[in-house]
Amino acid sequence: MVKIKTFIICNKEKEIKRFDFLIKQINELELNSFLDIYFLDNFTWGDEIEISTIQNLCKTDKSMKKHGRSIKKSPLRPSEISLFLNHIKCLEYANENFNENCLILESDVIFKDNIIINLKKIIEYSNELNDWNIINIGDGHKKHMEKNGYPKSSPQIINNYKFYKENINRCTEAIFWNINSIKTILNLFYKEQDINGPFDTYLDVFSNDPANNFNIYWSEYTIAEQGSINKMFKSFLR
Repeated sequence: MVKIKTFIICNKEKEIKRFDFLIKQINELELNSFLDIYFLDNFTWGDEIEISTIQNLCKTDKSMKKHGRSIKKSPLRPSEISLFLNHIKCLEYANENFNENCLILESDVIFKDNIIINLKKIIEYSNELNDWNIINIGDGHKKHMEKNGYPKSSPQIINNYKFYKENINRCTEAIFWNINSIKTILNLFYKEQDINGPFDTYLDVFSNDPANNFNIYWSEYTIAEQGSINKMFKSFLR
């Protein structure tokens, strides 16, 4: 059985509670039987973001403005910048070392008991979605977005699993990446060198331009919820 390359963005030294809980979940749910899990070294932490980094990489607020923020009134927090860079680091590692789709998780992910069953189905059925770039497979802000009328698209139903093409992210704690999309986002970042919003917002805005042909799907069935949203963990972003 081919294991899914999986990156977990977690600082082992500074997120000890989260890291310990992740290891506990991985062992109890026997996730190593299905996931090839990587905790990369040297993830960036918010207090490591220097003024020069902000000046060099946060050039505009193009993505932020689409979500009602401005660089003057509500500039990106160092923790938002570091998380953005850590997602890029995972994409770079995947692009340089593997030629396959991968899963990126954040440190506050709380796995559901049926994670392996649902993840197997999501991965299998994604092959029948001919235009997906990333798939949100975590709950994230699901309840909040439902109050705002999401999902707004008609579902694509594959063997009773529903997928919605929304072109906006519902979550960042669990995203399944198409290998070609990894290259697309890396090329975009290298070209612009501009962290102009939180990572999910950055992807939203890129997806909302039809010329980019970058589609964000949601899976009805999910594998995890976000511990910062359900208050299990203190958020480092707020």
